[in-house]
Amino acid sequence: MTQVTDWTFALGLHIRFANPTLRYVTYPREWVDFYTEKELVFVDPAVRWAIANQGVCDWADLSDNDESDVFGAAARFGLRFGKVVAIGELDRSLGFFSHASRPITDEEIAQGQTV
Repeated sequence: MTQVTDWTFALGLHIRFANPTLRYVTYPREWVDFYTEKELVFVDPAVRWAIANQGVCDWADLSDNDESDVFGAAARFGLRFGKVVAIGELDRSLGFFSHASRPITDEEIAQGQTV
């Protein structure tokens, strides 16, 4: 990914019984610790969307469903713009990509899918 962009990300690959076989996280450690401590996974609109859908969704499109202000908290840690990607039926994989200073473009998502 670093050859493609300067995004940060969290990937859960081949998820079965709520546990990924592989997990990669490049988010800031402070955010990961905060997210874990506050158990935000249970109220994160990007996670909810990824569980119920397949495809790509911009975080901005999910902000109306962010009652717990997960995106606001993420922005305070430099995760201001993002996309969620969900693929697979039984063998699900989820990706949460973020950029600090600008939205991630559809062209970047398409390029990232070829890596």
